[in-house]
Amino acid sequence: MLKIDARRHGDDVTVMTVTEDQREIWRFEVDDDWLGCGAGRDHVWVGDRDGTITLYDARQRRKSGAVFVPRGKEWQPASISRDGRRLYLFQPIETEESSTLHVIDLEAGRIVASHAGIPGHLDAYPAERPDGRLLLTGLKRPGTPGITVVTIDPADGERTEEVLGDGPPSDRVIASPDGRYLLRRDLTMMPRRSLGGAPRRLFGFGRRSGQAGEVHYGLVWQVWEASPLRFVRRIVAQWMRAEELLDAFYFGTRLPPAEAARCRRALWDTVADTLGAPNAPPEGGPPPPEAFRTDIFDEDEMLRLVGDSVENLRTSPLISKFRGWQPDGEAFWVATAHYLTCVGLDGSVSPRLSLERKGLESTVVLESACSFKDIRALDGRKAEVRYDDGTAILDGAPSSDIVRAVPLEADQWCAAPPPPPPAAPDPRGNRLSIPLAGWSGAAVEEAIDALAAEMDVSLAARAEEGEVCLTFQDGEESIAETAFFDRVAEQVPSAAPALRRLIERFVAVARDSEFLFSDAENGHGFLSHAVLALGLLDREALPVIQSYGRVVDREHEYDFAGLVVPRLIAAHGWSDAMIDFVFWVMIRNYFNTLQDFTIVWQDWGLRDALIAQDPEVVARRVATLHRRDLKSGRFAAGRRKGGLAQLASDIAKPHEPWLAAFLREAKRCLAA
Repeated sequence: MLKIDARRHGDDVTVMTVTEDQREIWRFEVDDDWLGCGAGRDHVWVGDRDGTITLYDARQRRKSGAVFVPRGKEWQPASISRDGRRLYLFQPIETEESSTLHVIDLEAGRIVASHAGIPGHLDAYPAERPDGRLLLTGLKRPGTPGITVVTIDPADGERTEEVLGDGPPSDRVIASPDGRYLLRRDLTMMPRRSLGGAPRRLFGFGRRSGQAGEVHYGLVWQVWEASPLRFVRRIVAQWMRAEELLDAFYFGTRLPPAEAARCRRALWDTVADTLGAPNAPPEGGPPPPEAFRTDIFDEDEMLRLVGDSVENLRTSPLISKFRGWQPDGEAFWVATAHYLTCVGLDGSVSPRLSLERKGLESTVVLESACSFKDIRALDGRKAEVRYDDGTAILDGAPSSDIVRAVPLEADQWCAAPPPPPPAAPDPRGNRLSIPLAGWSGAAVEEAIDALAAEMDVSLAARAEEGEVCLTFQDGEESIAETAFFDRVAEQVPSAAPALRRLIERFVAVARDSEFLFSDAENGHGFLSHAVLALGLLDREALPVIQSYGRVVDREHEYDFAGLVVPRLIAAHGWSDAMIDFVFWVMIRNYFNTLQDFTIVWQDWGLRDALIAQDPEVVARRVATLHRRDLKSGRFAAGRRKGGLAQLASDIAKPHEPWLAAFLREAKRCLAA
């Protein structure tokens, strides 16, 4: 199977890299309007905001087709079939009451089946069963109790629907990779056991007899068979001390250590006693807070906190968090307080594993092992665990031990390569001084080309709070950036080609690093006056100026939309190219600079430039050139929606006939 990775370049371009067995086989660019991507056997897909799914043949290195699936409110999980030939894409309807499954043949480039009426809104990837049916377990159904589980045949749409439990729909189950089994956290029971030692009595807040020795509380998982649903067994996956469980009282922050320990023990003894029914129905959930009422926990606020503590067992990422399936689907890994446990579906359990070399961590909230970044399950109930400074291999073989620190000689530690030493700071800091040998055309062009040679990613590293201070040194005279380029625009028309090379080079660098400022506090973008000079000297330079506008920080930079664009209009007038450019600026929504499009319409003169033209012809041209951006709304910024919607909102109503006809036709074109 192929893999696809995306790397954004500025606001407009993303580079997609397709690999196979870690070997790159193709790299291509797409508009930076995508929301999802994936890879199959020979093809990859990229989905954008307006619902277009573009398909690419990675072997032939070409675009192979496109299909349209309305996106609804958001993307739902999409997955590739086991053989890599089909894409399963779920389309939600607006009410989220049901979804439609679309089956896309990647080679043929078309939808080959669509099945509507799947209950709920999917928020988990489907699992493909050995018989080819899909198991759907992450269906959200507002107002519907229990967990809805659906199996569906992607070929003919035949399906079954079952409901697990009657608890809150926020409960979730985890499907095995082959869709045969489901895992569910069990809050109907909390077993308890003591590991020897003398009995002791708890005093103060914990006025209750303790178990002999060190007490451990069991965290339980359920195993179910899927389609049809059948309960298989409960498994105590981890045994935890009270100090390792997350209570909602925050005893550790409010009480001395000894008292906090007694109170935690009283809390979890109460929970274990209440969840003590050995034959509790597996479909159920935790009891209401009132069920935990005792002579200790007898106030409403205390009962609420007991209930919240039990809820932490289900929702806290620190407590019994699922971390992945073994490759054979016969066991899974869970983490509790950063310890890792391998749990077999047959009920066999490993110790809670940590690394001796990493030690333990203790906070006022709970005690835990050292945190890790991620794990990768390996064959034979082993896992590769990645830490900041290296990786270790843990053996999840079953054992009667509760906790085990893997010794140094057994963890197969592989240290991460040391980070490269930090580069020595550039002694010039954020100051950039370019020599200037007078104001002849050749001398100015030479200085501009020398500046272009400085445009690389190291310039961004030298910036201080995003600023670069640029000056030109003419003998003893130091000339500021703005003054230099303004004089070039007035006196050195032959410098236009050098200015073009400079801006093109800066844009390429800004895509890979960051946009820079000459004066960040006042929103003056780096080289903004060079862009203005180029535009004034070369009326054919709008594409280069537009490329600069793509990398501009639209929120904080003010010169591009506030200075450059109106000056170019005033200098060159309203050609067709200028009209297209100004619509592009409005749609891109430089929202802190252009806070009212009436300025563009009236003060800049766009209305007068358009009024003699056919409004429907203009509308069709704008809709065609900017269809994707207008439909996706990706340049919206809070209440500033940008584009034609913002134009219609900013200009006072009732709109004059020309504008009304233009907006009406543009809306029709975009809806088609």
